[in-house]
Amino acid sequence: MATRANRRDLAGLTLEDLLSAVPVRNTAVREERRSQRLVLWVKRKPLPGVDRLLKMALPLRDEKGIELDELGKRVWVDCNGRRTVERITERFAERHGLRFHEARVSVMAFLEMLMKRGLIGVAVMERGGVDGDQAGEDFEASVLEGGER
Repeated sequence: MATRANRRDLAGLTLEDLLSAVPVRNTAVREERRSQRLVLWVKRKPLPGVDRLLKMALPLRDEKGIELDELGKRVWVDCNGRRTVERITERFAERHGLRFHEARVSVMAFLEMLMKRGLIGVAVMERGGVDGDQAGEDFEASVLEGGER
């Protein structure tokens, strides 16, 4: 059974769990290519009352954009809903001549930023199940969504 949670729920996971997690793109994200860069557009969360006042004074967009450089774009492309964080990190390390642990720091920080901004969620395999099915050998997928709700 899939459950929903926000990024704070990642704090209780082990490094092994995080590396086996699969980043999943938010389907509401719109991509815009600008030469070598990629801009990701996502709907802004309105601030009750404040948005109406600000819109009267300023031309506010309904979306916010995050521009990715070449490194960010490659990680974004790797977040295809099938690759694990570990595999994305390995590919990043291979491309840039880094050791796995060096790459892991950068990739995980970048993925955390994408989650905070609501651009990705992370599917995590949780050990266990109802009544401790087979001593934790059964796994069920849980989706941890980025951004605040």
